Amino acid sequence: MTEVEIVELINSRVSATKLAQAALPTMQSMEYGDFIAILYDKIALQLEALENDADHFLESSEDSITSALVRQLNVNEYLEAESQVKRKGGAVDLVVKGYGHEWIAEAKRLTSNDKAFEGILQLLTRYAKRDKQAGLLVYVQTGQYRKKIDAWLEFLSSSGNWNHYVENIVQEEFRDGVTNFMNTHELIDRSEHIVDTKVTLDRGSDIFVRHFFCNLVYQPSDKSGSKAVKIREASAKLKLRDIYDRSIASTPEGIDTEEVKQALSLMFRDPKAKK
Repeated sequence: MTEVEIVELINSRVSATKLAQAALPTMQSMEYGDFIAILYDKIALQLEALENDADHFLESSEDSITSALVRQLNVNEYLEAESQVKRKGGAVDLVVKGYGHEWIAEAKRLTSNDKAFEGILQLLTRYAKRDKQAGLLVYVQTGQYRKKIDAWLEFLSSSGNWNHYVENIVQEEFRDGVTNFMNTHELIDRSEHIVDTKVTLDRGSDIFVRHFFCNLVYQPSDKSGSKAVKIREASAKLKLRDIYDRSIASTPEGIDTEEVKQALSLMFRDPKAKK
């Protein structure tokens, strides 16, 4: 077999993304699609690493979590990640550059669907201009992880409560614009920790938004974990924040007193007391 035939055989059996990854140390530029594919692999890998340290993020803000992600991404010499990058009258939560390309993302804690939707609006009405791809980093710190993601996707659906948000929260002069692009919202693909969506902006072209879900729920039920005062207090604060944010949402949920009592019990009960 000749050298040319060997190269052709490799190219036929190995994906373009894998070939690009193998050549990363010496590459000066690459196609945009390859950059996005490699970047998404890296983000998914680093978010999984953050999940392994979920107990360290119990009291962390979304900015602190994103900063931790930035530090992890910058371990790769071929990527340059920054958080809170000033532009267009605000600060983008995450900007990643590499090989002549740039990618932006907003980050939100999923305390309520309204809070995450604010990230979508910031991304699509403030920062995204010519971007073909962008991201939403969604941090889940309390509650049932899968249930929260399902509720978020239902919120974004054609019959979802984003309509109520627009009617009650968005200023009147901007409602038609938000409604127009949300009416084009389409779910492209979904897996356990990732959702791909597509929206047509008023510029006339589509933007694909990847939702990265990071499962930072830390609720140990073993004897030592459930009695750790610091963990219980931090968990209680997260639960109360969720309850509050849901109670003031555009479609507010009534406050469940039993849920509040459980959170208060976490915070104040004697860790030595038997339940």
